[in-house]
Amino acid sequence: GTMHVDSGRVSLRKPEKNGRRREPGTLCFKHFVSRGLLASTVWVPRQWLAMLLDQFSSFCVLLNLMASPDTVIVNITAVLSVL
Repeated sequence: GTMHVDSGRVSLRKPEKNGRRREPGTLCFKHFVSRGLLASTVWVPRQWLAMLLDQFSSFCVLLNLMASPDTVIVNITAVLSVL
């Protein structure tokens, strides 16, 4: 094939029409076929799912911090002191 130079990197693949590559996979997950044999076996969540998983994990961390006994006691005493 012909070589294409894009921002200093040399690629043997032809560039896509809109500039984005479509990595194979499902609606929720993909794997990178262009990054070697080992990397092509790893399934990675797509960008929209990765964002949701990050938000959900942040929410879980927040709940775990709020559910500790010290935090519960501090919150109860703060509310009772206002009443």
